[in-house]
Amino acid sequence: MTSGPSGSIPTPPAPRPGAFFVVEGMGFATARPNRVAVEFRPGSGRTLRIGEGREIPLDGQDLSAEGRCSRAGGVGPLEHMVAGLAIAGWEGWMAHAEHPDLPLLDGSAEPWFLGARSGGGMGIVPVREIQLPDGAWCAADRRGRIEVRSSPRFRLEVRWKRGPLGPERWSGGAEDLERIVPARTFIEVGAFLDARSAGLLTGVDLHSGRLLASPDHLDSQALALAEEIGVAPERKVWTGGAERMADECAAHKALDLVGDILLWLSSSIGRDRHRCGTRPPPQAGEGIAVLLQVRFAGESMSLIDTLPKPTSADCILDHAGILQVLPHRHPFLLVDRLLEYEKGVSATGVKCVSFGEPWVQGHFPTEPVFPGVLQVEAMAQVGCILVLLSFDETAGKRPAFTGIDSCRFRRPVRPGDVARIEVQLKSWRRGMGTMSGRLLVGDKVACEAEFMAAMI
Repeated sequence: MTSGPSGSIPTPPAPRPGAFFVVEGMGFATARPNRVAVEFRPGSGRTLRIGEGREIPLDGQDLSAEGRCSRAGGVGPLEHMVAGLAIAGWEGWMAHAEHPDLPLLDGSAEPWFLGARSGGGMGIVPVREIQLPDGAWCAADRRGRIEVRSSPRFRLEVRWKRGPLGPERWSGGAEDLERIVPARTFIEVGAFLDARSAGLLTGVDLHSGRLLASPDHLDSQALALAEEIGVAPERKVWTGGAERMADECAAHKALDLVGDILLWLSSSIGRDRHRCGTRPPPQAGEGIAVLLQVRFAGESMSLIDTLPKPTSADCILDHAGILQVLPHRHPFLLVDRLLEYEKGVSATGVKCVSFGEPWVQGHFPTEPVFPGVLQVEAMAQVGCILVLLSFDETAGKRPAFTGIDSCRFRRPVRPGDVARIEVQLKSWRRGMGTMSGRLLVGDKVACEAEFMAAMI
């Protein structure tokens, strides 16, 4: 190992041109075996070749969030590979994969990092400083908060609030990134079941990473999954075993974010300062939190600007977008679409009442009626969307009822009805608000109420 000027960080020898290594594993989404050979090519950028066909340059590629991972050109997951190679000192390389579904391996960046080191990469962490135009940006949602600063030095902070393991935090600079290379990916049971029902993650090995559960909030599908993988449902960590480090979930989010930033930059970071483009990194997989707010060069961007666009032109958010905003999940997600929204003022949503909902069998078997308490809950969920979209202070928090007043039920709501839910925000102060709402079928009011809620 060689030393730089007096007082500087020792700099290891650079990896040898032509150095290479190979990893093999099951494809992330399809479980098809895949073999990836990576060759060090200094000064050439980052390139991925699929089979004997196309080459995909990974510098400056637009990212997409498909199947809960970062992809470019339909290939992924990329964030673990890119982060692991960069932290090992590989600033330019060619990766040759047999097909686009890259292996998840052990769910961390460690196999890529160790492969690069064993193949000749003696590296020093190349991420020294990322020069964002305003020096910093922030992303936050109900799950947590991410801050990236580049002045005077690159620094990353992740606060992860949601999950059965409780709040977690990781903070560090470029010199700290090697410590989080072994941090493994994770997913909560509810999110995994939602993804699998949508046809995603059908081939993923549940032992490649950590499957987390909240024992007090398990439905029949979750219990069936516990039986399928042979784990006691009262455990909080179903697969993956003990933590490799303190606050491993937050550390892995930081690792994902490093990979996403490197993919986003228009040039290799290398060991010098490079100026980024004119926008912050886009939402990509789970590496970057769903952006409720991004501050960037004096501009602000709301969740509506960053969420998946609805498939229908008659709404602002469809089911996919609502899942990104609300913490609720089936069978207690009671809003299907958001039709109208005025920041800090009002929101209008739709609930399609169905014969397939769980309450139909018992309320009542011969004449099913949408329960009044669920009508009020549906209004509250539209109110929750309104508040989460409107106020910065709600980032990373969950809603809780604090009171219901003047509630009236005017007419029954039955399966087959399409309920229009209108909510007005009457007041908001210090994380607590008062709202009025009404639920209509056609032009007839079925339910109306005033309710109070807090974000906790």
